[in-house]
Amino acid sequence: MLDTQLIRSVMIDWDKIDEGSYLREIAAIRGAKILSFDDGPIHPCTYEETDSYQVTSMFINNREQILHRLLNE
Repeated sequence: MLDTQLIRSVMIDWDKIDEGSYLREIAAIRGAKILSFDDGPIHPCTYEETDSYQVTSMFINNREQILHRLLNE
């Protein structure tokens, strides 16, 4: 179905795009931001502030504990 093929998010790592790249001149890309819908009004946030990043980071940094807890409960 069409509705299952929608883009949910896009992340741009500007450090990997050359300073002179034409990609930096495309307004739709240049203006891309991560927006948070949590905690009140919509506001820009960094990738590190997203739930996705924080959960992934927590798992990576505590992999053994989390796996032990998941597999033994």
